[in-house]
Amino acid sequence: MLTVTAAVSADAHRLCRVAAAAFTVDETFKPPGAVPGGPPGHDCLERHRAWIRQWDYYKICRDYRVVGGCIVIPQAGRLELFGLFVDAAHMGRGIGGRLLRAVMARYPDDHVWTLETPDYSIGTHRFYERFGFRPCRRSSPDPSLGFGFVTYQRKPAHNCDAPEEKKRP
Repeated sequence: MLTVTAAVSADAHRLCRVAAAAFTVDETFKPPGAVPGGPPGHDCLERHRAWIRQWDYYKICRDYRVVGGCIVIPQAGRLELFGLFVDAAHMGRGIGGRLLRAVMARYPDDHVWTLETPDYSIGTHRFYERFGFRPCRRSSPDPSLGFGFVTYQRKPAHNCDAPEEKKRP
């Protein structure tokens, strides 16, 4: 059974461990010479505690065990999706999609959603595109990191230009 709920301070340790394992998988996709490691703070317990206090942090549990999470940063007229992750041992089972759908359903449909993901993470790009996100900006590779980023956006459903979410058959 999968459940999505707001994270609480007591979840920080498990969320930190799951995020560290999830972002370690990304290392295999990085270009040669890229700086190792995941997003800043992904493996720092105090950062996870701060994120839980500061923003809308959600966890997804499978049989009461945390297997993923994500953060939503509400801003004027838009919502930023930050750091969606699923435990490496549970990837490829639809858990990330369940998490994303459940989290997005918690907010009014009149906001633009944005997120940023590394340019080398093609699987992540396909994942977000299945949910109606479209690339809107690509940065040049950052010499200090060895890769760049792609910014994605999902417009409100009532917007005529907004792509429809693709459904799995």
